[in-house]
Amino acid sequence: MSAKNATVNVVIPDGQDPHEFQPSAKDIETINNASLVVSNGLEFEEGLEEVLEKIADSGGNIFMVGDHITVRKIEDGDEHAEEEGDDHGDKHTGGDPHLWLSPATMLEMLPSLTSALSEATGADLSDEATALTTKLQDLDQEVELIINSLGECNLVSGHDEMGYFADRYGCKVIGAIIPSFTTTSEATAGELADLKKLIQQYKVPAIFTGLGSSPDVADQLAGELGVKAVTLSTHYYTVPPTIKSSFSRWSTKSLKHSANSHNSLLL
Repeated sequence: MSAKNATVNVVIPDGQDPHEFQPSAKDIETINNASLVVSNGLEFEEGLEEVLEKIADSGGNIFMVGDHITVRKIEDGDEHAEEEGDDHGDKHTGGDPHLWLSPATMLEMLPSLTSALSEATGADLSDEATALTTKLQDLDQEVELIINSLGECNLVSGHDEMGYFADRYGCKVIGAIIPSFTTTSEATAGELADLKKLIQQYKVPAIFTGLGSSPDVADQLAGELGVKAVTLSTHYYTVPPTIKSSFSRWSTKSLKHSANSHNSLLL
């Protein structure tokens, strides 16, 4: 969007769990000196909350994506979400922060982001916004076609991160290794036992683990149940980011590959 008109600094490095990231003094200086700070919002960047609040309170120029979308509230999601939110001390009282996993959600906030970037850079970004809109719409249609080819789509995620994706494409989130919006929570032995029953009930062919989810737990579950354990990147890129390497496309193609002839997946 603004690469030709601004220097873009990414504070949270790839491979670092955003839920657990703590900024350095240099990071804070970079944020404070920015013409525009773009944040996910919805308490996603937990270690940056205090810094972002100070910027907002001082009248700084900050754009929180979560303020410009239809937020998936905890009571709107899975049947288990509301009761588990309290049990696990889930800090995300404002709603589900994993908004980037739905191209449609990103399209919803794009006009507001375009305006904020244009104001900060003094550049007309209407052509860039139009091009990105087309790419996101094409991606949305591609993901929908792939998911529809799977039949019934039942998901169990590493933590409760796939809600926007599931809502958009007609999937159902039936459980999570960490039943919380944040990876800083932990599952109890009883919850993991219940999850095993769900995996067996829905005949899940693969367990997908990701950033912040314990690979040891996933491997143990996979070994006990005789299914595959696969790493899925939903929080950071392992190649330079483009629309062609989007999180949604990666996730969807991984789902299809692992599902094979089955129609239920563990993410």
